[in-house]
Amino acid sequence: MVDFTDQEEEFAEVIPSQPARPKKITIVVVIAIILAVLYLLGFLSAIPGVIMQVVSPGGFNFAPESDDPQFRIQAEMQANMAEVTRTYFIPMILMALASLAVGAAMLYSSIQVLRRDQLSDYRLLNNSLIFAIVLVIANTIATVFIQMANWEAMNSAITSQDAGPQAEFMKNIMMFSMIVGVGLGVAFELAKMIYYFIARWILGHYMTTLDKS
Repeated sequence: MVDFTDQEEEFAEVIPSQPARPKKITIVVVIAIILAVLYLLGFLSAIPGVIMQVVSPGGFNFAPESDDPQFRIQAEMQANMAEVTRTYFIPMILMALASLAVGAAMLYSSIQVLRRDQLSDYRLLNNSLIFAIVLVIANTIATVFIQMANWEAMNSAITSQDAGPQAEFMKNIMMFSMIVGVGLGVAFELAKMIYYFIARWILGHYMTTLDKS
């Protein structure tokens, strides 16, 4: 017998607790993870230099003893650059520790955002980016000062020896390479700075949406 009785099916109304995460937020978080890993790798790469400085504060001079002006230039250059390292040793350690702290904070907060997608995680990531901006400014200033000191160390070593046109050619090559290296380093820091400001702006608007929801 067919039952023609009206039976209403009850469906649970699904109301999302918060809006779906936009793709631009995911992109911001993924880039933050990549930069965080680079900061951690930067800290790890600084460890061998710290160990070498502790083991041999005067640096390792690999130039053989010789009357050849090129070897004398190399020996003096290594000694001058070792002096630069000693001068900026403490700031370099502080920058390495700051990279460790910022990288760990960014990595942890970014992973938490992808895992839990909670407002507190976004706030933690947003605050981590503030410290990253400070680190970018400090790192750029320190890099410029250290490279200027290395420039002077190489220049004084090359000009102190009368090695003829070969020394002048080597000087031009090394100076050009240093200028390119400093330029690329500053450009990369500037690109990170732009990303941090854009990321904080995007995160700020999204956090407002989450707070209202």
